[in-house]
Amino acid sequence: MKKYQRARKRIARDKKLKAEKLEKLYGKNDDYQSVISMQHFQESLNKCRKGVNWKCSVQEYTENAIVEMNKHIRLSCNIDSRITQV
Repeated sequence: MKKYQRARKRIARDKKLKAEKLEKLYGKNDDYQSVISMQHFQESLNKCRKGVNWKCSVQEYTENAIVEMNKHIRLSCNIDSRITQV
């Protein structure tokens, strides 16, 4: 086996290992429906508010958080963002 053949096999092996590692890490999170959810938005909101919840802008956003989260989820999932009034 020549030097270049060994290098090609090593590169192919490394690509295969990298693909397997990425699949193991990100396999279950490969679509927007599983990544973008109200639970994830709520967790990130709680993280961002920590230590700055006393600010007026944070309190105003928190008041409208459910509406804002719903809007972002609808826009990211390509759902009609108009809310019909009953």
